[in-house]
Amino acid sequence: MINLNSSKGFWNSFFAYPTIITLLGTLIVISETIANAVGMKNNVNTLAPGVIPLLFHSGLALEVSLCTLHLLSSIVFNARFFDGSIVYSLLAFVVFPSAYVLDWLLFGEKGTVRWSYGMFPLFFPIFHYLLSFMTHFITGSERYITQIFDPESFIGLSHLPEVFEAADGWVGVLITTLTSLLAIFVIDYLLILLNNLLAGRYSKKIS
Repeated sequence: MINLNSSKGFWNSFFAYPTIITLLGTLIVISETIANAVGMKNNVNTLAPGVIPLLFHSGLALEVSLCTLHLLSSIVFNARFFDGSIVYSLLAFVVFPSAYVLDWLLFGEKGTVRWSYGMFPLFFPIFHYLLSFMTHFITGSERYITQIFDPESFIGLSHLPEVFEAADGWVGVLITTLTSLLAIFVIDYLLILLNNLLAGRYSKKIS
């Protein structure tokens, strides 16, 4: 089975990609709430122009891509969607992403997200893959933090093309890593387009 989770274990779960993204999204929402509360008290629109929209959009893109990638990986790798802890899976892949999207649709500012913001969310999965790679060699562990970055995860999967097993599983690592980055990239820019559409930026002006 392949997913975005880390190896089993309580402390290892904090290195899991869904956990990191959920914690990051929580911090962003809390920061936005504090910034808005202080801004309302001081009668200013925002404390850091451009920063909150960038962070909130990044969190939104990562949350939407997280549940999308988890669903796709469950289908492609014939795995259960609610794998392991049902509560963890429900919160990480359904409840929090849904709440994040709902908050954005109902209360989020529209039209404040620039196209240049689209590259920022890609740094988080890249950082996580590098963290998985470095931790593997620093700790001497036989496994990687991220199963999608673990070549052994692609050995013996009869329902996948043999190419995934090539180079001792590293071809599978390359394919799934690039696929996940591409999915995040596409979802990210679709959200920017939707943000601009909801803001009415592309509506025709009637003379």
